Amino acid sequence: MKTKFIASLVSSVLKRGYQGIFHKISPKHLDRYVSEFAGRQNARLLETIDIMVVMMAGMIKYYELVT
Repeated sequence: MKTKFIASLVSSVLKRGYQGIFHKISPKHLDRYVSEFAGRQNARLLETIDIMVVMMAGMIKYYELVT
């Protein structure tokens, strides 16, 4: 029962992100999308400055994204 709930939750979060944030999700970068969603969920309890520090530490350049 718990596994179905978790799978349903993950599925709904990804679908919401697909409709609201990203309008196309490529399989090539799926791990990055999932990492971003996980980061958003984890950041809900942080203060604004802490969120900014975490985001800036994990930034990647465009050429790293497309290669």
